[in-house]
Amino acid sequence: MSKRAVLDKSQKLPKSERLSNRKIIQELFDSNSSSFFFYPFKFFFLVDEGNMLPHYPQVLFIVPKKRFRRAHDRHYLRRRMKEAYRLHKYDFFHDLLPPWRALAIVYVGKTLMDFHQIEEALCKAFARFKQSL
Repeated sequence: MSKRAVLDKSQKLPKSERLSNRKIIQELFDSNSSSFFFYPFKFFFLVDEGNMLPHYPQVLFIVPKKRFRRAHDRHYLRRRMKEAYRLHKYDFFHDLLPPWRALAIVYVGKTLMDFHQIEEALCKAFARFKQSL
């Protein structure tokens, strides 16, 4: 059984699932990546041609400084996005192994949202994305 075929139900977000490689991040935002929009998020992802993926894609959470000048607002939103993703990542991927290797979730909303609003929006965005595949 391949490493890709088994998804565990752990609700962790280890360092191996967080995107930090600058080369992959640059590639993610170049024109060869795919993207879709679901308010208040914009998703960028790289499709993997081979089968050398980890259990889950590496993910990057971004809150732009241009929209939220105060660092504590950016940290607040980023922590809420990470938590919503961490709690629901198994639900997002359990019936559909992701064909992408890197995923960036950019918060493009103009106002601060609380955790429940962010969680609901992220769940709806992934549900719509799964339907489109």
